[in-house]
Amino acid sequence: HERSGIIGYGLHEPALRSVREAARITRELALPVRTIGVGGVVGVEEGRAFVDAGAEAAMVGGGAAFQPGLAAEWKSAARHD
Repeated sequence: HERSGIIGYGLHEPALRSVREAARITRELALPVRTIGVGGVVGVEEGRAFVDAGAEAAMVGGGAAFQPGLAAEWKSAARHD
């Protein structure tokens, strides 16, 4: 049988809470690890939200399948920051 998971925007808020918590813990304990936000990145705004929450980067999975120009959009937005 096949197994499948949940992808898409529905994961973003829970993932964002996890990134905030992970970033807080790594700061408090001075851990030498990096946090990467993953889940529900369907646009530049969601990626920025992960970075604002303490992630060093955001990973795009399913969002790129539904919005093929997302990487170019992200790169263009980063140039304007």
